[in-house]
Amino acid sequence: MLLKSQSLAGRSLLCALLLLSPASAGRAVPQKTSKALPLERDHVFVWVSPGAPEAAALRKLGLHTDGQVHKHVGQGTSSVVFLFENAYLELIWVDEPETARRKNEEMGTNMIARSDWRRTGASPFGVGLRRLPGAGDLPFPTKKYWAEWMKPDTFISIAESSAELKEPFYFVVPEYMAMPSGEQLRALLAAQPDFRKNLTHALGVRALTGVTIETDRAGRFSATAEALSEGGVVALRRGNTHHAELTFDGGARGKTLDVRPTLPLVLKY
Repeated sequence: MLLKSQSLAGRSLLCALLLLSPASAGRAVPQKTSKALPLERDHVFVWVSPGAPEAAALRKLGLHTDGQVHKHVGQGTSSVVFLFENAYLELIWVDEPETARRKNEEMGTNMIARSDWRRTGASPFGVGLRRLPGAGDLPFPTKKYWAEWMKPDTFISIAESSAELKEPFYFVVPEYMAMPSGEQLRALLAAQPDFRKNLTHALGVRALTGVTIETDRAGRFSATAEALSEGGVVALRRGNTHHAELTFDGGARGKTLDVRPTLPLVLKY
């Protein structure tokens, strides 16, 4: 998510990836994106209960996580992550309510309502995006976010549409916070062969190749949602509930796992 821990010094799986140089080459697995769209998926997050007990359901299905808690200092939230070769899934929760409420007011992002999505009806999802090499201007309006743990003169671009609670929270991370390119991942695995276990899932999935998010929003979707859908980055569709369909490896095996009601997720692989 945009609210990572204050240190990128390599204390966790995610930090180990972030220590690599900024992305400049092709990704581990090509993304289905429009040439006109300067973005691709970086990660998806979903709001969960404190401590992420829901993670056990994903582990039982065969997804690997080390279970390490990534505390987002100054944000009032924490998370655990499931890493794949080209993206990651993050389960995030509020662990310091007062801090989270204060930051929510500063950012104006309605994160508190999103974290309590089962009661408020807000979308529980966030979609982190990264720029493609040589990318130009973003295709939707954003506002800048910076925190003390970030590098100077860098910022996260939060889509203004994220104020709409019935749609996912969209944001664009700077290069040093994004998942590594294919070349960088190969370098990491060559230097640290044991790191491969963090990307190895008993379920047999490797790469996140599709994301479809259902929402019960009425009316027209935002320009952000339309641009990302047209670009093949993330599809948004209307339905009766909030849930996301995550497709791995192009759905080559033709299998589906429904994690509901524990998590609002359907896995296709």
